[in-house]
Amino acid sequence: FPVTIERIAECCVKGANKQHQAALLFKDWAQWCEDQCLPQGNAKSFYKALEAKGFTKRVGTGNKLMIMGICLLSGTEL
Repeated sequence: FPVTIERIAECCVKGANKQHQAALLFKDWAQWCEDQCLPQGNAKSFYKALEAKGFTKRVGTGNKLMIMGICLLSGTEL
């Protein structure tokens, strides 16, 4: 499925000090795909696609999976 750099650039901020909860990124991505009539894939494939683009993941506070190096812009969807 198309996790594109262009789409990430539209709605996210990238940076070494940025992070966002993985489940929320996927939820926003899935909604965008649905709105565009595109296949969303599953969360695991979404996270692998982000890793292929250079983002990393780690377990954060409360055992929540975090994607490092990216966060959603306020009021936007991935």
